[in-house]
Amino acid sequence: MAYQSVFNGTRIAPLPLMGAGAALALLLILSALVFIERQPWLGLGVDYDNESGFPIVSVVYEPQHAAGSVRQDSRLTAIISDRGDRISLEGFDPTLEPSGFAHFDVQKHYFERSTEITEVLAEGASLEVDGEHRVPVSLAKGRGLDSLPADFWLLNLFGLLVWAIGLSVFAARPGERAARMLCLSSAGFYVSCLFNSIYVCRELAMSGETLASLSAGNRTALLVMLFAILALMARFPGRITRRPPELYLTVAFCLVLVNEWQQLVELPVHSFFLPVYIMYAAGIAIAFVQWRKTRNYPVDRAALKWMLLAVFIIMGTGLVTYYIPITVRGSPLLPEWGLVAIASMLYVGFALGIIRYRLFQVDRWWLTIWIWFLGGLSIVLVDMALIAYLKVQPPVALMGAVIFVGWLYFPVRQWAWEGLTGGKGRRQHQLVRMVEEIAGAVPSGEVNDTWQSVLTRSFDPASIQPIENRVSEVRLGENGTRMDVPLLEHNGALRLFYAHGGKRLFSTDDREYAENLFQVSRRILRVHQAEMEAVQQERQRIVRDLHDDVGGQLLSLLRQAPDDYYGSLARNALQSLRESMKAIDNDAIQDASGCIDDWQAEAEERLFPLGVNLDWSKQLNTAPLQFSVRQAINLRRILFEAISNALQHASPRRISVYLKSDDNYLELTLVNDGVDQSTRHKGLLRGRGLNNMQTRASELGGMSEFSIDGEVANVRTVIPIIP
Repeated sequence: MAYQSVFNGTRIAPLPLMGAGAALALLLILSALVFIERQPWLGLGVDYDNESGFPIVSVVYEPQHAAGSVRQDSRLTAIISDRGDRISLEGFDPTLEPSGFAHFDVQKHYFERSTEITEVLAEGASLEVDGEHRVPVSLAKGRGLDSLPADFWLLNLFGLLVWAIGLSVFAARPGERAARMLCLSSAGFYVSCLFNSIYVCRELAMSGETLASLSAGNRTALLVMLFAILALMARFPGRITRRPPELYLTVAFCLVLVNEWQQLVELPVHSFFLPVYIMYAAGIAIAFVQWRKTRNYPVDRAALKWMLLAVFIIMGTGLVTYYIPITVRGSPLLPEWGLVAIASMLYVGFALGIIRYRLFQVDRWWLTIWIWFLGGLSIVLVDMALIAYLKVQPPVALMGAVIFVGWLYFPVRQWAWEGLTGGKGRRQHQLVRMVEEIAGAVPSGEVNDTWQSVLTRSFDPASIQPIENRVSEVRLGENGTRMDVPLLEHNGALRLFYAHGGKRLFSTDDREYAENLFQVSRRILRVHQAEMEAVQQERQRIVRDLHDDVGGQLLSLLRQAPDDYYGSLARNALQSLRESMKAIDNDAIQDASGCIDDWQAEAEERLFPLGVNLDWSKQLNTAPLQFSVRQAINLRRILFEAISNALQHASPRRISVYLKSDDNYLELTLVNDGVDQSTRHKGLLRGRGLNNMQTRASELGGMSEFSIDGEVANVRTVIPIIP
């Protein structure tokens, strides 16, 4: 795996870089757990009842800290200090998102009230429950992991997922500005989730100063995430400004951040959410500019479509389900972790875009790094969960984590990998069958046609066209929009455009697979060609031997024949020998017109002495008609087998032969009269002669049929002709 330059010439491999990033993320989560454990805690889980307007107890973790008198669903109406001061809890929602307040002064008042409650609880106080009785409470000295709400784990899980995606893209392409912006955005996302996960664990007691700091950290990281996404959009697939867009966005980021930290200017509608709305509108404007710039660049346009689909659908869903409802009615449609889950899909969309369109020019091996990293991280997380929740001993927990991940994660990973990469394993399994198919096309001379068919089935390109360029190896062009594959025979190549019916670009995996298929097929083709040359040489040797030995002896026998009978036998044997010698040469082509004239002369010579009249008719296509040696031999033998059958099984006075052809087929029909009664009764019983005719026709890809109508017998043969 190639090493990448990261900082100041330091070279770090992608996987160690991701490991360091994961270690840092886990260290921050451990720090968050330590921080939460040290916060004031009553041993309760607290929600807010909108109907009554008071906090309510959702779960009791440590009843001893509340004298065992606080029950689930109890309303906490007030806190009574040791001095007798009563602090009402009416309208105080301990689950609120601090940045959800529309105005700075409202948020400031919330922090002050939270500080007041924390200070009273720290000095010792009682809870007023259901407005009726007081319950003395004391703060717990520690907090177990099992008391942390599910929101904490969900927020950190989604944060880790996004951080892994962004970091892996940066590890693969550290020199790409767009990859850096994605990594920065994912870092902001993760840090925002981390701060958020801390203050969602608060009970009643968290100081306003601490809560304000956590909220400010959350907002700062969120703004980093959003502005980095804008910078990414302004740079990908091409920069839309003369100067780096990060300059303008950094100025805007600082203005928004200073205003929120110092609370200088109250913004209309919502002081915290209005910048989010403005950034969404700015994203639309940037997308419009990018759309116009890529109108003549289909590859960039395809990648831009995918990125904009991920950004605007995901971010738009977040606006509709979270930000806008809080702005309009004061409460979201989804909890905080639901918004984070939706936002994380933005980065999952980027990951799928890398697989589909190679966003940021990241090769698909990026996914391999990420999947292996996720496998190791899964073992760590399962190990921690077993120790924390099931109280399993560390050695046993580690073994259980390895077994669990090995049995569940890795099979799922393999299935997902094959689906995302187009089933590379399945294609490799089909390699042997495809090569066999190409080898089978050698005798028919259709190797290139079969090769094109194999490539079409393998990659399902949107289009494929032949090119005359001399190509010696498989090549990718125009960022994967096309792939040039050499032909197996002759010069030239096939150019494939867009894989999977135009749904994705060609990848290096596709190129490697096509190159392997090409090399194996070419080797097999050479072996078959060598075999065919050897067979042809052996055929020529046999023909020479037959001509010099058997042919010479038959010619001597013909010259020394004592009478016409033996001379005819020798002449027929010599004719059969010549036909057999021609049949050995499968590539020989004969003029059909000359063959037909020879057949007519031979038929007349055979029938004339017997007093049988011969009618010969031919209606051939105007285009020159040609026979292969096998066609000429089989047709001649079918014709004279039919004549022999007519003479043997009937008493014909006339035999008629009709030949006609079109662009595709030749039809040979022989009709004879003189069929007697006994022959008609068994006329359709096929003897060896009729079966031979049918077999010879089948060898040529045609058919032969026999019928009797009264005193007339009919033999009809149809074969395809050579184009």
